[in-house]
Amino acid sequence: MKFLLTCISIFVAFYINAQAPVLVSDFNSGSDDAFNISNRSVIFNDKLILTVKSSEYGEEICILEKNELLLLKDIYSGTRGSRPKTYTKYKDRVYFSAYDETNHEALWVTDGTSEGTQLFFDPDLNSSSNSFPQIREMII
Repeated sequence: MKFLLTCISIFVAFYINAQAPVLVSDFNSGSDDAFNISNRSVIFNDKLILTVKSSEYGEEICILEKNELLLLKDIYSGTRGSRPKTYTKYKDRVYFSAYDETNHEALWVTDGTSEGTQLFFDPDLNSSSNSFPQIREMII
């Protein structure tokens, strides 16, 4: 009997103290979702970096900090978006792949700021934006 009363007491305590979900930000207002199962995210310096879809920007890199969802960078202007994915933390930076009209699918890097979100490496060896020496220095 004591066991049953203990279980009921614990359940009631959890039920009373449980918090209802709270909308942090409605990045894509309307009936469409801003998130889907294929989106990627990473926790970085107590912030969440993730891909968010909106009717204005398409799929772009965003950051959730201090309960506010912000567009980190509009890499590919227009409604198509850059479709950032494959977030990887390494040495105080987050690396990810994203698409833009000039470089197509390329490696980007962010330090969590708009200014620090930039093209890191274009796999096209003939491209003027290729930064293979930077990757070599990073690995060594």
